[in-house]
Amino acid sequence: MGTSTDGGLTWADAMVPAQTHVINGQPLIQPDGTVILPILACCSAGLAAFVSTNGGRSYRGPEIDDAGPGFGDTSPSQVLGGLGMSDGHQISADIDARGKVYVVWHDCRFRNDPDQPCGPNDIVMSTTTNGRHWSPAFRIPIDPTTSSVDHFLPAIGVDHTTSGASAHIGVVYYFYPGRQLRHPNVRALGRLRLRRTAARRGPLDGSPDRSGTRGFL
Repeated sequence: MGTSTDGGLTWADAMVPAQTHVINGQPLIQPDGTVILPILACCSAGLAAFVSTNGGRSYRGPEIDDAGPGFGDTSPSQVLGGLGMSDGHQISADIDARGKVYVVWHDCRFRNDPDQPCGPNDIVMSTTTNGRHWSPAFRIPIDPTTSSVDHFLPAIGVDHTTSGASAHIGVVYYFYPGRQLRHPNVRALGRLRLRRTAARRGPLDGSPDRSGTRGFL
């Protein structure tokens, strides 16, 4: 990681813990200048977080020892349709006006059908106010846990002028309407109350000419 104070003309490397193997981090800055970096540990090891209190010049972490149950571990099942995704899953994070961080990812831990344990994925969220103490992962109730809808690749956005119980949060994600379908659709949710909006796009084209070495792109 690095920081720049001249619009990107020059950069200074940050000091990070040795032997750190991570991917897909998103640095988020709290009002007091603290930087919280939710990130994926390498090789499907789960979620982690690094924290800087000196403007990004150095970081401590990964801050998972003080996390709530289920933050460090991820349980994504294989997304259908041959979709190629780096490291199996992705996270998305954003921050509100008071510095609360929200992280979302797709996860199958809440699907406990004895005939198909950890089947379709749900969109799951965890939050923190300091990067050390994380809430237990909780499921966004988009569809019933008995449904065959597979949710994946979420992206979260927070209105940075709002916070707390009145925070305006949007989550966009892809989904397969059924376990046998090959073409994903896109759906959007509004606010933390997570009412489903009418905004949809799809199905997306999964034709062979859009495939790569790791599946459809």
